[in-house]
Amino acid sequence: MANQDRLMTPKQIAAMVKKIERHKTALGKHRDALRDIIEDVEGVCDEAAEACDNLQYAVDALSKYL
Repeated sequence: MANQDRLMTPKQIAAMVKKIERHKTALGKHRDALRDIIEDVEGVCDEAAEACDNLQYAVDALSKYL
């Protein structure tokens, strides 16, 4: 009898599955949002690296005249 008290009814199982699916969908949306943020940050990093290279080129060019 003790095991029977712990069993879930089909209705409870269906509700649990629905809840899991709802959370999976939400997690997927958060994952996609994080990927978009990472892509944006990588773009900024690439631009910053290019800016640093350009500044170094400018410094080197000016050094020729000193």
